[in-house]
Amino acid sequence: NWAVAGARTKSGKPLLANDPHVPLLPAPTFWHHVHLCCPAYDVQGGMYPGFPAFGFGHNARLGWGVTTAFRDAWDLFRIERLAGAASRYHTADGVGALTSHSEPLHKRFAKEDIIEWEQCEHGIVYPDWKHADGTDLALKYVDCDHVAHWDGHLALMAAQTPAELDAALAKINEGPFDFNVVHAHAEGRIGWHVVGRLPNRARDGLFVRNASDAGAQWRGYRPFADNPSLIQPECGFVATANSVVDATQHGRLGTWVHCEVDYRQKRVESWLGASTQHTLADMQRMQADVDSDFSRPLRDALCVLLAPYRQATPQLRDALQALEQWNGVFDSASVGACVFSLVRRTLPRVVFGKLLSEKLARRFAHGQRAIPRLDRLLLDELDPLRQLLLEKTEYPLAHWVGVAFENTVEKLSRQFGESVPRWRWGRIQTVRIATALAEVVPGATPFVALEAEFPGEANTLSPAVSMKSGECGLRVFNGASSRFIVDFATPSEAWFAHSCGPSADPETPFFRQQSEQWAKFRWFKSGLWSADQVPDVVERVIVRGSDLVELRAQDK
Repeated sequence: NWAVAGARTKSGKPLLANDPHVPLLPAPTFWHHVHLCCPAYDVQGGMYPGFPAFGFGHNARLGWGVTTAFRDAWDLFRIERLAGAASRYHTADGVGALTSHSEPLHKRFAKEDIIEWEQCEHGIVYPDWKHADGTDLALKYVDCDHVAHWDGHLALMAAQTPAELDAALAKINEGPFDFNVVHAHAEGRIGWHVVGRLPNRARDGLFVRNASDAGAQWRGYRPFADNPSLIQPECGFVATANSVVDATQHGRLGTWVHCEVDYRQKRVESWLGASTQHTLADMQRMQADVDSDFSRPLRDALCVLLAPYRQATPQLRDALQALEQWNGVFDSASVGACVFSLVRRTLPRVVFGKLLSEKLARRFAHGQRAIPRLDRLLLDELDPLRQLLLEKTEYPLAHWVGVAFENTVEKLSRQFGESVPRWRWGRIQTVRIATALAEVVPGATPFVALEAEFPGEANTLSPAVSMKSGECGLRVFNGASSRFIVDFATPSEAWFAHSCGPSADPETPFFRQQSEQWAKFRWFKSGLWSADQVPDVVERVIVRGSDLVELRAQDK
């Protein structure tokens, strides 16, 4: 999400954009498009499923959007019990007590299980949770106030001024979620707030700590005013992309591994900082962007390491040439994107499998930190991991890059044929949006809203986080399920795109209605219209007060 101040827009009014990344399956879409109009509220946007509040939206005076903040809100503590007193353990202040709990868990057919656990000031001691040394572990996590959270959302929907917005966010801060909230006000203010309680502790919670470690204790929570935030920054924009937003404040939120690599963050900042004439169309181009400027130096580094393959078989030469000529854009027609992506996906397992234990390598290769660590290895000729890899395997990095390259070419050949030009990114990466029924019942095609090629990858502005499908195919399972843009030059209107309609019933027009348009990066306009003003109506049902009384009488 990002907000642009009027000083950087053509109209002189703020622009705000948000495209929350959530699972695209099963249908219906994660966000429900709603316009709520009553004496207290006139607001539209994306409503949480099952919770009548707006994750992103606007009310003509204020617009807001959310992304995950990745706060460090959970800690594991080693519980060292006192000898001869199992219900007592060592703490930083001396000795603490463990309380035992037991509760029946009722099941079907009148069956019942008894669950048992222990609790202490350092959290819940789950049965059978053990440290590697056999010590019990307690999990401590941020608690929340659901009532304050709900009150905050009601206040947010009604907020008309920046001060009212800040007060609403302070209440939402008491809830169960952590979000980067970016906002814009019709009169010009833009800002970013981290919303979600942050533990007040001297040391981070990345590693397991001893319950007796004075530096690891929680001393309540930071006040909301201390949460990371930026209001009216000099650069004229705020932006978040699941990464480090402001390095000077990030330590309050979490560690450097509690968020994603900053490739998208840097691209957003570069794009927004390059112009003072931004328009709605620019925001749409950004949300549809599948260029990966971070990949071009990596492409060049791979090509240097793969140079010997210029003298290899015709197919390997053609694959290397496709990589060399690739422009870094993950569009569906690209061949180079296929080679780059699959080599880069294979390399973590190849390289870290040689440097780490099998179990640790498997976990690390699938985590958030494997790709940036691999990228550093590729870009830095003096990276010490290169020498370590040589010592452990007797082969240099170039050899293992070649192994990953040959493996990739072999897989692509088996699935798509030996002709390299046929290896288009769109043939490899597809999106399928369908109900749960279609996911488990073969042939339930009426319950499929969309099957299509899909551009982008995990770190492009239009994201596509994919899972393996077939030998080397990829299916997008997480992406921008909804897109939202509000231009305060026309404050009562906004632009949206949703990956499918709000209904799981394929017989209604609200099932496939929006999927194809979303996949083609097309938006629809929705205003704060009254019910009888909505244009191009598919279905309209208006129930007025007198009709409601009559309906209730008939119901009785």
